[in-house]
Amino acid sequence: MRIPSLIILIFLTMTGCDKQRYIRIDASSLSKNNAYINTLTISGSPSTTVALGHDYSFTPTIINLNGSPPSYSINNLPAWLDFNSSTGALTSKAGRPNIDDIGNYTNITITVTTANERAVFEAFAIEVSQPMSYYLANNGSNSNDGLSLASPFHSLDKAISVVKPGDTILLRAGTYAGVTIQENEFGDSNAWITMQPYNNEHVIIDGDIGSRRNTILFRADSLSDGSKPAAYWTIQNLEIRNGGEYSLKIDVPYVKIYHNNLHGAPNDIVKLVGTANNIEIKFNEIHHAGVGTAFQNAQGIDMVASQNVLVANNFVHDIPSVGIYAKGGAKDIIFENNLLVDILDRAIMLGQSTTAKFVKVYDIPGSP
Repeated sequence: MRIPSLIILIFLTMTGCDKQRYIRIDASSLSKNNAYINTLTISGSPSTTVALGHDYSFTPTIINLNGSPPSYSINNLPAWLDFNSSTGALTSKAGRPNIDDIGNYTNITITVTTANERAVFEAFAIEVSQPMSYYLANNGSNSNDGLSLASPFHSLDKAISVVKPGDTILLRAGTYAGVTIQENEFGDSNAWITMQPYNNEHVIIDGDIGSRRNTILFRADSLSDGSKPAAYWTIQNLEIRNGGEYSLKIDVPYVKIYHNNLHGAPNDIVKLVGTANNIEIKFNEIHHAGVGTAFQNAQGIDMVASQNVLVANNFVHDIPSVGIYAKGGAKDIIFENNLLVDILDRAIMLGQSTTAKFVKVYDIPGSP
């Protein structure tokens, strides 16, 4: 077998000297009985698991001594990954892997080719696993991985910075500072993010810690059409209290607020603005607005220009102004089976001059 002519330069640096020397090996002088010099190799350590909604990335490393430019190809590419034939990089497609991608993807091979040689990366597999759970505790540390009760995070800010669509944040008993949840921390329509106590322990989110304007705030920058990206978040079974203005403010679509105790804001307890559409507020206790201030225009739930909002089965009490207020062009709003007690002004108010043609009143069988 004739080996193609090849010059290999091996540089040597002499100790105590700034000069380099080299050894030249002419591969054409090697016989077929000589050891083969491999001038193209491919290697790396691809991750073999990725959780639903989390990003995947792998780029192989090559050693290419023959000088000709490499190109890459792949076999058994999973549909949720993109492949770069110039670099060999594998990266997640936008919004992937999603719930439909859960499973094990096997026998993936990446091949690098030059003018003279070809090298194949050993076949590997990638498993897309179920969503992840992150744990928080008052005695936790943000240097932990948050993935178990033994290694919890300390702050909500840290947990929210790592969650992906479908994940759950589980809080141990205690009191935590409030948080702002933004568009790069949102779920998706098939994989909502959930925040709740671990094992029904008593968890308090307090806006007075750090003097937050809103104890919990959902926000995002506007898209080109003026709308906001959807959050796809559920918050449930928490005590959410205080805040410099509101205990909970939402200005993005698709948030669910279930079974929470919300109270103690100096202004409204729950505030929805015009981009807070497709919101559900159910089975909550909402009470004691206008705390610590002479300002008495404080509602239990106040929504301005929101659309498609369901407010159902809540207990609203001890409110100095309006219990539940929809105004400013709000539409497709449903109030259902709420109990309102000790409301100083009006229990429910619809705009400033709403007429009967904009309101539908339904009789609930068995109700008084």
